Amino acid sequence: QKVLSAEEAHDFIMNHAPADMALVPCPCRTRTEKMGIRECKDNNPVANCIMMGPTALHFEMLGLGQKITREQAIHYFDAMQELGLVGQTDNTIAGSSIICMCCGCCCSQLRGRTRWDNMSALLPANFIPRAGDVCIECGACTERCFFNALTIDGEVGRSVVDPDKCIGCGVCTLICPEKTLKLYRYERSTPFKTTKEMVKTIARENRE
Repeated sequence: QKVLSAEEAHDFIMNHAPADMALVPCPCRTRTEKMGIRECKDNNPVANCIMMGPTALHFEMLGLGQKITREQAIHYFDAMQELGLVGQTDNTIAGSSIICMCCGCCCSQLRGRTRWDNMSALLPANFIPRAGDVCIECGACTERCFFNALTIDGEVGRSVVDPDKCIGCGVCTLICPEKTLKLYRYERSTPFKTTKEMVKTIARENRE
């Protein structure tokens, strides 16, 4: 999947996503909750994925989806980011049908990086955090990051980021008490053009 910063998520929801949207309980945390092994139980709610298009209509028909507007989808995305959950969508430029709000323990994509050392498990967003001069070295951002991408550097007097570990989600910036940690453009690779191209590539690589 592809990581979404708030800026990217807002643009996608308002200008590119299908009009039909629904909140559907997160299958990853629902699964671990029912199995009694959810590690983030004390920190995160089960919460919802934002389904779009025919997928949203399907879950509404099953009685599992709560219909929402574009504005409500943006408000929900922002609220989940404030809690520290990471937004992800299909790794394609066109045809995305879901935005997941993921934790670092239940989500298989994020878990690829946090537990299995699989750096290609997801495509990072084209952003990276940088702290300004008024950083007080409180460490709030380092505790928020699932990927241990931020550390406090006493010599420079601020938090610093490892760009190889960072996924550019931006949840670290939301907890900065001085508002000095901000996201900046950091160009990386681009997603697939279509879902079909992505699926064909995955199938080919699995055969290899």
